[in-house]
Amino acid sequence: MANEDQQENKRRPAWTSKALTILRKWVLLPLVGALISVMLIGRVVDWVIGPKAYKVYVVGNFEGADATQNPNPSTADSIWAGISGQGSLSDINGVPIKFEKWDDAGDPVDAQRISADLATRNDSLLVVGHFASTQTKAALPAYLRIATPPIPVILTTETNPALLPPRSRATGYDPLFRLSPTDEGQAVTAATFAIAHGARGFWVVETVSNPVYSQFLTRKFSEQALARSSRVVLWTNNLSVPPVQTIQTLNVDWVFFAGGWQDALILVRQIRAMPGGHNVNVILSDAAVDLRLIQQGSDAVKDVYVTHPMLAETYEGKAGYGMYGYEAFQLTQQLVDKANANFGQIASRTGGFGYWFRRFLGLRRATDARNVMAAVMQDAVLQGIPFRLNGGICRFRPETATCEGASFHVWQVQNGTFKTVQ
Repeated sequence: MANEDQQENKRRPAWTSKALTILRKWVLLPLVGALISVMLIGRVVDWVIGPKAYKVYVVGNFEGADATQNPNPSTADSIWAGISGQGSLSDINGVPIKFEKWDDAGDPVDAQRISADLATRNDSLLVVGHFASTQTKAALPAYLRIATPPIPVILTTETNPALLPPRSRATGYDPLFRLSPTDEGQAVTAATFAIAHGARGFWVVETVSNPVYSQFLTRKFSEQALARSSRVVLWTNNLSVPPVQTIQTLNVDWVFFAGGWQDALILVRQIRAMPGGHNVNVILSDAAVDLRLIQQGSDAVKDVYVTHPMLAETYEGKAGYGMYGYEAFQLTQQLVDKANANFGQIASRTGGFGYWFRRFLGLRRATDARNVMAAVMQDAVLQGIPFRLNGGICRFRPETATCEGASFHVWQVQNGTFKTVQ
Protein backbone atom coordinates (compact mmCIF):
# COMPACT_ATOMS: atom_id res chain seq x y z
CA MET A 1 0.00 0.00 0.00
CA ALA A 2 2.80 2.40 0.90
CA ASN A 3 4.53 1.61 -2.42
CA GLU A 4 1.34 2.46 -4.33
CA ASP A 5 1.11 5.85 -2.55
CA GLN A 6 4.74 6.57 -3.34
CA GLN A 7 4.19 5.68 -6.99
CA GLU A 8 1.07 7.87 -7.12
CA ASN A 9 3.03 10.78 -5.65
CA LYS A 10 5.71 10.31 -8.24
CA ARG A 11 3.09 10.50 -11.01
CA ARG A 12 1.73 13.86 -9.67
CA PRO A 13 3.35 17.03 -10.98
CA ALA A 14 5.44 18.80 -8.38
CA TRP A 15 3.23 21.91 -8.49
CA THR A 16 0.13 19.85 -7.56
CA SER A 17 1.71 18.56 -4.38
CA LYS A 18 2.85 22.04 -3.46
CA ALA A 19 -0.64 23.42 -4.12
CA LEU A 20 -2.25 20.75 -1.93
CA THR A 21 0.22 21.46 0.83
CA ILE A 22 -0.47 25.19 0.66
CA LEU A 23 -4.22 24.56 0.56
CA ARG A 24 -4.11 22.37 3.63
CA LYS A 25 -1.74 24.61 5.55
CA TRP A 26 -2.99 28.06 4.69
CA VAL A 27 -6.67 27.60 3.74
CA LEU A 28 -8.35 24.48 5.10
CA LEU A 29 -6.78 24.40 8.54
CA PRO A 30 -7.24 28.15 9.19
CA LEU A 31 -10.81 27.91 7.90
CA VAL A 32 -11.68 25.05 10.22
CA GLY A 33 -10.01 26.86 13.08
CA ALA A 34 -11.88 30.06 12.30
CA LEU A 35 -15.22 28.25 12.22
CA ILE A 36 -14.50 26.59 15.54
CA SER A 37 -13.41 29.92 17.00
CA VAL A 38 -16.52 31.68 15.73
CA MET A 39 -18.74 29.03 17.25
CA LEU A 40 -16.94 29.16 20.57
CA ILE A 41 -16.77 32.94 20.63
CA GLY A 42 -20.42 33.19 19.59
CA ARG A 43 -21.47 30.97 22.45
CA VAL A 44 -19.36 32.96 24.90
CA VAL A 45 -20.80 36.23 23.62
CA ASP A 46 -24.30 34.80 23.80
CA TRP A 47 -23.66 33.70 27.38
CA VAL A 48 -22.29 37.12 28.34
CA ILE A 49 -24.69 39.54 26.56
CA GLY A 50 -27.61 37.31 25.58
CA PRO A 51 -30.70 37.14 27.84
CA LYS A 52 -30.67 34.40 30.46
CA ALA A 53 -34.45 34.26 30.07
CA TYR A 54 -37.11 35.71 27.80
CA LYS A 55 -39.60 38.00 29.53
CA VAL A 56 -43.36 38.32 29.40
CA TYR A 57 -43.89 41.86 30.65
CA VAL A 58 -47.14 42.56 32.51
CA VAL A 59 -47.69 46.32 32.41
CA GLY A 60 -50.43 48.36 34.05
CA ASN A 61 -51.48 50.63 36.90
CA PHE A 62 -50.34 48.68 39.96
CA GLU A 63 -51.87 50.73 42.75
CA GLY A 64 -51.28 48.05 45.34
CA ALA A 65 -53.77 47.10 48.06
CA ASP A 66 -53.40 48.50 51.58
CA ALA A 67 -55.03 46.97 54.62
CA THR A 68 -56.27 50.35 55.92
CA GLN A 69 -56.49 52.78 52.98
CA ASN A 70 -57.33 50.44 50.10
CA PRO A 71 -58.03 46.80 50.94
CA ASN A 72 -59.14 46.09 47.37
CA PRO A 73 -56.47 45.29 44.78
CA SER A 74 -56.49 47.21 41.53
CA THR A 75 -57.41 45.57 38.25
CA ALA A 76 -53.72 45.24 37.41
CA ASP A 77 -52.87 43.77 40.82
CA SER A 78 -55.65 41.20 40.49
CA ILE A 79 -54.54 40.21 36.99
CA TRP A 80 -50.94 39.91 38.17
CA ALA A 81 -52.09 37.65 41.04
CA GLY A 82 -53.90 35.47 38.52
CA ILE A 83 -50.75 35.18 36.41
CA SER A 84 -48.14 34.75 39.13
CA GLY A 85 -50.20 32.14 40.96
CA GLN A 86 -50.00 29.66 38.06
CA GLY A 87 -46.32 28.69 38.36
CA SER A 88 -43.71 28.70 35.61
CA LEU A 89 -44.06 28.59 31.86
CA SER A 90 -42.34 26.04 29.65
CA ASP A 91 -39.08 26.99 27.94
CA ILE A 92 -39.11 28.16 24.34
CA ASN A 93 -36.31 26.86 22.12
CA GLY A 94 -34.40 25.92 25.26
CA VAL A 95 -34.63 29.36 26.88
CA PRO A 96 -36.64 29.81 30.10
CA ILE A 97 -39.50 32.35 30.23
CA LYS A 98 -40.24 34.61 33.18
CA PHE A 99 -43.04 37.05 33.98
CA GLU A 100 -42.12 40.54 35.15
CA LYS A 101 -44.48 43.40 36.05
CA TRP A 102 -44.03 47.11 35.30
CA ASP A 103 -46.09 49.97 36.69
CA ASP A 104 -47.28 52.66 34.25
CA ALA A 105 -49.14 54.51 37.07
CA GLY A 106 -52.20 54.80 34.82
CA ASP A 107 -50.44 57.54 32.85
CA PRO A 108 -50.38 57.44 29.01
CA VAL A 109 -47.01 59.26 29.03
CA ASP A 110 -45.50 56.62 31.32
CA ALA A 111 -47.10 53.88 29.22
CA GLN A 112 -45.49 55.30 26.09
CA ARG A 113 -42.10 55.61 27.80
CA ILE A 114 -42.18 52.06 29.17
CA SER A 115 -43.26 50.58 25.84
CA ALA A 116 -40.41 52.37 24.04
CA ASP A 117 -37.97 50.83 26.53
CA LEU A 118 -39.41 47.31 26.21
CA ALA A 119 -39.34 47.60 22.40
CA THR A 120 -35.53 47.84 22.47
CA ARG A 121 -34.78 45.18 25.10
CA ASN A 122 -33.14 41.94 24.03
CA ASP A 123 -35.37 39.77 26.24
CA SER A 124 -38.87 41.03 25.36
CA LEU A 125 -41.00 38.08 24.23
CA LEU A 126 -44.58 39.19 24.86
CA VAL A 127 -46.56 41.92 26.66
CA VAL A 128 -49.75 41.57 28.72
CA GLY A 129 -51.36 44.97 29.37
CA HIS A 130 -51.88 47.88 29.88
CA PHE A 131 -55.45 47.12 31.13
CA ALA A 132 -56.89 50.53 30.08
CA SER A 133 -57.63 51.66 26.54
CA THR A 134 -55.98 55.08 26.79
CA GLN A 135 -52.66 53.74 28.12
CA THR A 136 -52.74 50.79 25.74
CA LYS A 137 -53.31 53.01 22.71
CA ALA A 138 -50.25 55.05 23.74
CA ALA A 139 -48.12 51.92 24.13
CA LEU A 140 -49.05 49.80 21.11
CA PRO A 141 -47.08 51.76 18.47
CA ALA A 142 -43.82 50.84 20.20
CA TYR A 143 -44.72 47.15 20.54
CA LEU A 144 -46.15 46.73 17.04
CA ARG A 145 -44.26 49.31 14.94
CA ILE A 146 -40.97 50.28 16.61
CA ALA A 147 -39.94 46.83 17.87
CA THR A 148 -38.35 44.67 15.16
CA PRO A 149 -39.91 42.17 14.87
CA PRO A 150 -43.13 43.27 16.62
CA ILE A 151 -43.70 42.17 20.21
CA PRO A 152 -46.86 40.05 20.53
CA VAL A 153 -49.49 41.54 22.86
CA ILE A 154 -52.35 40.09 24.89
CA LEU A 155 -55.07 42.57 25.86
CA THR A 156 -57.21 41.58 28.84
CA THR A 157 -59.73 44.25 29.85
CA GLU A 158 -59.34 46.74 26.98
CA THR A 159 -62.58 46.97 25.01
CA ASN A 160 -61.95 49.80 22.54
CA PRO A 161 -61.61 48.15 19.10
CA ALA A 162 -59.68 51.07 17.57
CA LEU A 163 -56.43 50.78 19.52
CA LEU A 164 -54.07 49.51 16.82
CA PRO A 165 -51.68 52.05 15.28
CA PRO A 166 -51.99 52.72 11.54
CA ARG A 167 -50.31 50.16 9.32
CA SER A 168 -47.65 50.98 6.78
CA ARG A 169 -47.68 49.23 3.43
CA ALA A 170 -44.99 46.84 4.63
CA THR A 171 -46.85 45.94 7.81
CA GLY A 172 -48.79 42.72 7.70
CA TYR A 173 -50.43 40.89 10.58
CA ASP A 174 -50.41 42.49 14.02
CA PRO A 175 -49.75 39.82 16.68
CA LEU A 176 -52.47 40.77 19.16
CA PHE A 177 -55.15 38.78 21.00
CA ARG A 178 -58.04 40.18 23.07
CA LEU A 179 -59.63 38.41 26.03
CA SER A 180 -62.59 40.83 26.24
CA PRO A 181 -65.27 41.65 23.66
CA THR A 182 -65.22 45.15 22.17
CA ASP A 183 -67.26 48.26 22.85
CA GLU A 184 -69.56 47.78 19.87
CA GLY A 185 -71.03 44.87 21.80
CA GLN A 186 -71.11 46.82 25.06
CA ALA A 187 -73.01 49.65 23.40
CA VAL A 188 -75.58 47.25 21.92
CA THR A 189 -76.08 45.48 25.26
CA ALA A 190 -76.51 48.69 27.26
CA ALA A 191 -78.83 50.40 24.75
CA THR A 192 -81.10 47.41 24.14
CA PHE A 193 -81.39 46.69 27.87
CA ALA A 194 -82.31 50.26 28.76
CA ILE A 195 -84.83 50.58 25.90
CA ALA A 196 -86.40 47.24 26.82
CA HIS A 197 -86.89 48.67 30.33
CA GLY A 198 -88.73 51.75 29.09
CA ALA A 199 -85.98 54.30 28.43
CA ARG A 200 -87.28 57.38 26.57
CA GLY A 201 -84.68 60.12 27.08
CA PHE A 202 -80.96 59.40 27.52
CA TRP A 203 -78.32 61.58 29.11
CA VAL A 204 -74.95 60.26 27.88
CA VAL A 205 -71.88 61.11 29.99
CA GLU A 206 -68.23 60.42 29.17
CA THR A 207 -65.29 60.63 31.57
CA VAL A 208 -62.36 62.92 30.80
CA SER A 209 -59.83 60.66 32.57
CA ASN A 210 -59.94 57.84 29.99
CA PRO A 211 -60.93 59.62 26.75
CA VAL A 212 -59.93 56.92 24.25
CA TYR A 213 -62.29 54.51 25.99
CA SER A 214 -65.14 56.84 26.92
CA GLN A 215 -65.46 58.85 23.70
CA PHE A 216 -65.69 55.78 21.49
CA LEU A 217 -68.12 53.98 23.78
CA THR A 218 -70.50 56.92 24.27
CA ARG A 219 -70.56 57.55 20.52
CA LYS A 220 -71.42 53.91 19.83
CA PHE A 221 -74.06 53.89 22.57
CA SER A 222 -75.70 56.99 21.11
CA GLU A 223 -75.72 55.41 17.65
CA GLN A 224 -77.42 52.31 19.04
CA ALA A 225 -80.00 54.32 20.98
CA LEU A 226 -80.88 56.52 17.99
CA ALA A 227 -81.08 53.50 15.70
CA ARG A 228 -83.70 52.04 18.04
CA SER A 229 -85.87 55.19 17.94
CA SER A 230 -84.90 56.36 21.41
CA ARG A 231 -83.76 59.89 22.08
CA VAL A 232 -80.34 61.02 23.23
CA VAL A 233 -81.40 64.38 24.64
CA LEU A 234 -78.17 65.33 26.41
CA TRP A 235 -74.48 64.51 25.96
CA THR A 236 -71.78 65.87 28.30
CA ASN A 237 -68.58 64.89 30.07
CA ASN A 238 -68.43 64.32 33.81
CA LEU A 239 -66.96 67.78 34.47
CA SER A 240 -69.81 69.69 32.84
CA VAL A 241 -73.00 68.57 34.57
CA PRO A 242 -75.92 70.73 33.33
CA PRO A 243 -78.37 72.53 35.63
CA VAL A 244 -81.14 70.50 37.23
CA GLN A 245 -83.76 72.45 35.31
CA THR A 246 -82.20 71.39 32.01
CA ILE A 247 -82.30 67.73 32.95
CA GLN A 248 -85.92 68.00 34.09
CA THR A 249 -87.01 69.96 31.02
CA LEU A 250 -85.48 67.34 28.72
CA ASN A 251 -87.30 64.55 30.60
CA VAL A 252 -84.15 62.51 31.18
CA ASP A 253 -85.10 59.12 32.61
CA TRP A 254 -81.90 57.11 31.90
CA VAL A 255 -78.22 57.99 32.19
CA PHE A 256 -75.43 56.07 30.49
CA PHE A 257 -71.95 56.73 31.88
CA ALA A 258 -68.63 55.53 30.42
CA GLY A 259 -65.74 55.77 32.87
CA GLY A 260 -64.12 54.60 36.10
CA TRP A 261 -65.76 53.94 39.45
CA GLN A 262 -64.75 57.19 41.19
CA ASP A 263 -66.16 59.45 38.48
CA ALA A 264 -69.20 57.16 38.28
CA LEU A 265 -69.87 57.45 42.01
CA ILE A 266 -69.64 61.25 41.96
CA LEU A 267 -72.09 61.39 39.05
CA VAL A 268 -74.55 59.00 40.72
CA ARG A 269 -74.49 61.08 43.91
CA GLN A 270 -75.16 64.21 41.89
CA ILE A 271 -78.13 62.56 40.17
CA ARG A 272 -79.58 61.23 43.43
CA ALA A 273 -79.31 64.71 44.99
CA MET A 274 -81.46 66.23 42.25
CA PRO A 275 -85.23 66.56 42.75
CA GLY A 276 -86.67 63.32 41.42
CA GLY A 277 -83.15 61.93 40.93
CA HIS A 278 -84.03 58.61 42.55
CA ASN A 279 -86.43 57.95 39.67
CA VAL A 280 -83.64 58.24 37.07
CA ASN A 281 -82.10 54.91 36.07
CA VAL A 282 -78.31 54.77 35.72
CA ILE A 283 -76.31 52.26 33.69
CA LEU A 284 -72.52 52.32 34.02
CA SER A 285 -69.91 50.86 31.68
CA ASP A 286 -67.54 48.04 32.59
CA ALA A 287 -64.74 50.43 33.62
CA ALA A 288 -66.83 51.40 36.66
CA VAL A 289 -66.79 47.88 38.08
CA ASP A 290 -64.99 47.99 41.41
CA LEU A 291 -65.99 46.84 44.89
CA ARG A 292 -65.28 50.35 46.13
CA LEU A 293 -68.22 51.61 44.06
CA ILE A 294 -70.54 49.64 46.36
CA GLN A 295 -68.54 50.05 49.56
CA GLN A 296 -68.30 53.83 49.31
CA GLY A 297 -71.52 54.41 47.36
CA SER A 298 -73.80 52.67 49.86
CA ASP A 299 -77.47 53.57 49.26
CA ALA A 300 -76.62 56.00 46.44
CA VAL A 301 -75.72 53.17 44.06
CA LYS A 302 -78.62 50.91 45.02
CA ASP A 303 -80.28 49.48 41.86
CA VAL A 304 -77.65 51.01 39.56
CA TYR A 305 -76.92 48.89 36.47
CA VAL A 306 -73.48 47.98 35.10
CA THR A 307 -72.34 46.26 31.92
CA HIS A 308 -69.45 43.80 32.00
CA PRO A 309 -68.00 40.84 30.00
CA MET A 310 -67.93 38.59 33.09
CA LEU A 311 -70.85 37.29 35.06
CA ALA A 312 -71.26 39.12 38.35
CA GLU A 313 -70.94 35.84 40.20
CA THR A 314 -67.52 35.29 38.61
CA TYR A 315 -66.39 38.77 39.55
CA GLU A 316 -67.69 38.40 43.11
CA GLY A 317 -65.87 35.08 43.40
CA LYS A 318 -62.38 34.50 44.73
CA ALA A 319 -60.54 35.30 41.50
CA GLY A 320 -62.35 38.44 40.34
CA TYR A 321 -60.23 40.16 37.70
CA GLY A 322 -57.62 37.50 38.43
CA MET A 323 -59.56 35.37 35.94
CA TYR A 324 -58.04 37.49 33.16
CA GLY A 325 -54.58 36.78 34.56
CA TYR A 326 -55.31 33.08 34.67
CA GLU A 327 -56.49 33.15 31.05
CA ALA A 328 -53.49 35.24 29.97
CA PHE A 329 -51.21 32.62 31.52
CA GLN A 330 -53.07 29.77 29.84
CA LEU A 331 -52.98 31.52 26.48
CA THR A 332 -49.27 32.30 26.76
CA GLN A 333 -48.47 28.70 27.69
CA GLN A 334 -50.39 27.32 24.73
CA LEU A 335 -48.72 29.78 22.37
CA VAL A 336 -45.32 28.69 23.69
CA ASP A 337 -46.23 25.00 23.29
CA LYS A 338 -47.39 25.54 19.71
CA ALA A 339 -44.27 27.59 18.95
CA ASN A 340 -41.97 24.91 20.36
CA ALA A 341 -43.64 22.15 18.39
CA ASN A 342 -42.37 23.54 15.06
CA PHE A 343 -39.83 26.15 16.15
CA GLY A 344 -37.10 25.38 13.60
CA GLN A 345 -39.50 25.16 10.68
CA ILE A 346 -41.31 28.41 11.51
CA ALA A 347 -38.15 30.30 12.50
CA SER A 348 -36.41 29.40 9.25
CA ARG A 349 -39.45 30.59 7.33
CA THR A 350 -39.74 33.88 9.19
CA GLY A 351 -36.09 34.53 10.04
CA GLY A 352 -34.45 33.42 6.80
CA PHE A 353 -30.67 33.04 6.48
CA GLY A 354 -30.08 35.04 9.66
CA TYR A 355 -31.84 32.41 11.74
CA TRP A 356 -29.84 29.55 10.18
CA PHE A 357 -26.59 31.42 10.79
CA ARG A 358 -27.52 31.98 14.45
CA ARG A 359 -28.57 28.37 14.74
CA PHE A 360 -25.24 27.22 13.30
CA LEU A 361 -23.43 29.35 15.89
CA GLY A 362 -25.69 28.14 18.69
CA LEU A 363 -27.13 31.61 19.35
CA ARG A 364 -30.67 32.13 20.65
CA ARG A 365 -32.44 35.44 20.27
CA ALA A 366 -35.79 36.74 21.49
CA THR A 367 -36.38 38.14 18.00
CA ASP A 368 -36.54 34.62 16.56
CA ALA A 369 -38.89 33.55 19.34
CA ARG A 370 -41.13 36.59 18.70
CA ASN A 371 -41.25 35.79 15.00
CA VAL A 372 -42.38 32.27 15.79
CA MET A 373 -44.97 33.39 18.36
CA ALA A 374 -46.42 35.92 15.89
CA ALA A 375 -46.61 33.28 13.17
CA VAL A 376 -48.41 30.90 15.54
CA MET A 377 -50.93 33.64 16.42
CA GLN A 378 -51.55 34.45 12.77
CA ASP A 379 -52.02 30.79 11.84
CA ALA A 380 -54.44 30.37 14.75
CA VAL A 381 -56.56 33.30 13.56
CA LEU A 382 -56.57 32.35 9.88
CA GLN A 383 -57.16 28.64 10.48
CA GLY A 384 -59.52 28.92 13.44
CA ILE A 385 -57.20 26.96 15.75
CA PRO A 386 -58.80 26.77 19.23
CA PHE A 387 -57.30 27.60 22.61
CA ARG A 388 -58.63 26.25 25.89
CA LEU A 389 -59.23 29.08 28.33
CA ASN A 390 -60.79 28.75 31.77
CA GLY A 391 -62.47 25.48 30.85
CA GLY A 392 -63.91 26.75 27.55
CA ILE A 393 -62.82 26.88 23.92
CA CYS A 394 -61.73 30.16 22.36
CA ARG A 395 -61.18 30.84 18.66
CA PHE A 396 -60.00 34.34 17.89
CA ARG A 397 -61.90 36.25 15.21
CA PRO A 398 -59.80 37.59 12.31
CA GLU A 399 -61.48 41.00 12.24
CA THR A 400 -61.33 41.85 15.97
CA ALA A 401 -58.89 39.29 17.49
CA THR A 402 -61.51 38.58 20.19
CA CYS A 403 -62.94 35.23 21.26
CA GLU A 404 -65.95 34.00 19.33
CA GLY A 405 -68.99 34.10 21.56
CA ALA A 406 -67.59 36.71 23.97
CA SER A 407 -70.34 39.14 25.00
CA PHE A 408 -71.41 41.64 27.64
CA HIS A 409 -73.79 41.09 30.53
CA VAL A 410 -75.85 43.50 32.62
CA TRP A 411 -75.47 43.59 36.40
CA GLN A 412 -77.39 45.43 39.09
CA VAL A 413 -76.37 46.53 42.57
CA GLN A 414 -78.64 44.56 44.91
CA ASN A 415 -78.24 44.25 48.68
CA GLY A 416 -74.67 45.50 48.58
CA THR A 417 -73.45 43.16 45.82
CA PHE A 418 -73.41 42.88 42.04
CA LYS A 419 -76.05 40.55 40.57
CA THR A 420 -76.33 39.44 36.95
CA VAL A 421 -79.73 40.43 35.53
CA GLN A 422 -79.04 39.76 31.85
